[in-house]
Amino acid sequence: MSACDLMFLLPGYELDSFPRHLEEDLADDFLSGWIALWHPWLLLKSQAIPKWRQPDNLPNELPQALVMLTKHACGTDVADIETKVRNAGGLPVRARPNWRENQRVLLDRYSEFLSVENVDSQVNIDGGGALSLSWNECPEETLKKYEFAFAALGYAFLQIQLMTRQLRYTSNLDELLFTDQIIRAAECVYRGDLEEAEKLLQSCFDSLGQERDHYYALDVHLLDVTLLADSTLGASLKRQLDLPYTTSLVANAELLLKLFESNRSTWQKLRSSVAARQIAIAGGLVDERPHPLMQIDSMMRDLERGRNEYSKLELDYPHIFARMTMGLDNESAMLLRRFGFRGVLLEAWTEGKYPKGEHSKISWESSDGTFISAIAGPVFDASSAKSFLALGWHVGEALDHEHVPTLVFAHWPGQYSEYFELLQHISSRTPALGKWWLVDDYFESTDQPYHQERLKADEFQFDWLSQTSVPARELIANCKSYVCFHSQITALQNLASLVWQLECQRTRKGDGAVNGGQEGPPEFSGIPCQNWFPELDNLWQQVDALICANSDQDRIDPAELSQEISKLRTIWIERFLNQVSKSWSITNSTGDKVHHGKLIINPHSSPVRVTVHSDKTEHLAANETWHYANGRMGNDWISLVDTPGFGFVHSPLNLDSSVGRAKGQPITDSSGLLMNEFLEAQVDSARGHLRSLHVPGKRGNRLSLMIARREVDSQGKVRISEMQAKDMRLVGSSNVFGMLETKGDLLLEGKNVGRFELDYRLLRGNRHIEIGIKLSGLATIPESSNPWKSAYVLRLAWPNESALLRNYSQHVMQPWSAGRVVAPSLIEIDETDYRTHYLTGGLTFHRRVDRRFLETILAVSGQSEVYHRVAVAVDLPNAPLAAMQWLDKPWHCSLSGNPGQSPEIGWLINVNQKNVRIDLCHPLIDDSGMTIGQRIFISEHGRKQATTKVRFFANLAAAFRVDARGGQLGKLSTEKDTLIISLRPSERTWVDLFWAR
Repeated sequence: MSACDLMFLLPGYELDSFPRHLEEDLADDFLSGWIALWHPWLLLKSQAIPKWRQPDNLPNELPQALVMLTKHACGTDVADIETKVRNAGGLPVRARPNWRENQRVLLDRYSEFLSVENVDSQVNIDGGGALSLSWNECPEETLKKYEFAFAALGYAFLQIQLMTRQLRYTSNLDELLFTDQIIRAAECVYRGDLEEAEKLLQSCFDSLGQERDHYYALDVHLLDVTLLADSTLGASLKRQLDLPYTTSLVANAELLLKLFESNRSTWQKLRSSVAARQIAIAGGLVDERPHPLMQIDSMMRDLERGRNEYSKLELDYPHIFARMTMGLDNESAMLLRRFGFRGVLLEAWTEGKYPKGEHSKISWESSDGTFISAIAGPVFDASSAKSFLALGWHVGEALDHEHVPTLVFAHWPGQYSEYFELLQHISSRTPALGKWWLVDDYFESTDQPYHQERLKADEFQFDWLSQTSVPARELIANCKSYVCFHSQITALQNLASLVWQLECQRTRKGDGAVNGGQEGPPEFSGIPCQNWFPELDNLWQQVDALICANSDQDRIDPAELSQEISKLRTIWIERFLNQVSKSWSITNSTGDKVHHGKLIINPHSSPVRVTVHSDKTEHLAANETWHYANGRMGNDWISLVDTPGFGFVHSPLNLDSSVGRAKGQPITDSSGLLMNEFLEAQVDSARGHLRSLHVPGKRGNRLSLMIARREVDSQGKVRISEMQAKDMRLVGSSNVFGMLETKGDLLLEGKNVGRFELDYRLLRGNRHIEIGIKLSGLATIPESSNPWKSAYVLRLAWPNESALLRNYSQHVMQPWSAGRVVAPSLIEIDETDYRTHYLTGGLTFHRRVDRRFLETILAVSGQSEVYHRVAVAVDLPNAPLAAMQWLDKPWHCSLSGNPGQSPEIGWLINVNQKNVRIDLCHPLIDDSGMTIGQRIFISEHGRKQATTKVRFFANLAAAFRVDARGGQLGKLSTEKDTLIISLRPSERTWVDLFWAR
């Protein structure tokens, strides 16, 4: 044994006991101790590289040996081990965090130790002569540079050995040659021959690279991700930009704008770094809204706003999508791919959890088959020593298991571990532990995964009610308002698009349309929403910001927004009437204040049955095919009218009260039974809840429903209140309408915690029963309470534990097996032979309890009174579209004019598939500004293949499937006025239509 051995203690036999997971202080202490031994002076004194030994297997003699003790290896026996090393003639040194500081202390103590032991510092060089030196007898800058290089080499050596073990290989490194080269390199450093020192050091790094290549020639891809926030736009970002390392910056346009306005010099440095390919930007949004709580078109508008803001900053729009906060769901892949992104960083950097893929790089597939590359693997904290402790092991796992071996490191600007710096230096000398990539280069150049992965919806986890800046009570109300307003504005956009096209069809010159015989698409551009319909764009901006509004400055008044929508709806209904009156015998005399007719407009693509009210002395034409039934509702008469999709029904008002009065049994009675041809609902007179839901002629209860206050105490015990009805009243009953009202108290362990009022409404011909829920006098819930533990909830129960539940979100029905879910409009309970549907009416937050119950949150802390309306339905033929139409029923208006007008029914767009929905986006114009087409959005909701034929009000010259930005993906078949498109299950796509001449 040489006189100056360098020893590092491991708790077990060699690297078999190497720790892969330690707490931060232990990991830092461990790595620092190993790296500190790799100082060039220590290597010269030892004439060997450091070795690892077991604490309980140390030799009895350790003359002048330097033994590094770590907390992990020695534990509570450190004092005994120190004594043993001293008695054997060696120097024990306890490791400490920060390898540079550790090394300085080590060198000073070892020099002092050798002096006390009277050991000479003579080192033979080249077989003759001697070099007498102390560790610091070298120019400071040179010493600092090579201390770092030797430390990096020591770290690389350790990690390559770990990687070899993980890959189950035996090391092929020629340690004799490696040791000889590193000792000679150390000599050259102290001799001042730096050129030779560089060559020898590089040879050592190359040897480690060749060792890795012996097992895998494939390089590991390293990604450095820098996270940006308001608090990091100053000195820390400037320090980051001054570093020579390449990094990918996660930054939305709002943060970049703040940087531009607050620190121009740092902004210019950032711009220069981006231009020099030193930095890549990943992002895409202006600000980061909770898109899983919103509809797909809201996210698309936010992406478009983001593109505009990046452009204003004179930055290229990012090719890689990323956001700091949780904001994607399992269906986001489709929109991101269709918006032009090449890849996604699927990581919740702050709170929340995204699912992990089988590999770090996956091909993320949405339910309609659209896929996009994504990083969905573990992320290492670049500021933590824990991430670098067993890096070689992680490299080996990546090489062994991943198609594209990838490791991702993330940190705030300028905040990274000293071991991260070592890894940067290692990668500049050898790809043994990986090569650094910018994210856009990574997605552009690396191979595609072999197969696509569909990520489960319930693995996208985030507690929206507890982890957002908006209080839970406001978030519940905002989500409900958003859903309702979104449906209304979508209908307004559909109607406005129809009217625009009808007006342009009538005013367009013959040479302004598209030649139906041409092969390629015409030159066109889509009118941005604010230019086509500025008021509509203003509405969308308000609604898209509605969920996040959490201050008086941001808050949007729902009443004012509702008035704006109503005003615009009236204007566009009038314009619609002006157009259809030219083809159908419908008139409206604005000077006549007496109403003689009704016009019902359906601005959605699916037919719907709508209730039309009239005076008790008037009724609609009763003998038409669109007339389902009529009868009394209080002091009014109502007619049930079947309105075609994207169509209308017009009828004069008949003043003969003896005509058209339909017969039939009353819908409800005082016993609490409501019944029509599709369902029977029994209300419990003692409790006031919906006791059962049946289908006539079939046995078995479908559903029960009740209101409760739910409490979970500190021991996890669940307490649920009971309903106690004080009154059940028959509000109205006729052959077409029935309404029951119950009132009572909520009692929790005998204590009154609130009052309830429930009204149950059922119409003939409807498959759903509406339930109005008013809660008042609610007992206080502590402000600090978790909404999932303390809240007023709507509890639903069904009989079959094996029932499959699905929720409707982002235009897709998704399975729901357990836990919490976001379902703003619909939940389906599938019991194989039949399906029961729960129309949530904008109530967004639900939880499945056990196998037979679900709960919807109605009220939380800070609320003493709430009102909601939901519905339960049986066997809806197209539940998603029915839920959407229930939120915003067709519009009807009274007409003045000739009372002798004949009834009319008509449609402007007709879809032959019940499970296909169409929404109209915006017109398409040519270079001269002439309207030549329309962009539409088509979605399939039945989870099955659908060859769809869509007829329009005008002949088509051509149609193209396009992405979200209008890029053409393929030409579609057309026949005169008919579009033919084959849709995959759950597919959502945009189509550009061009009108024929």
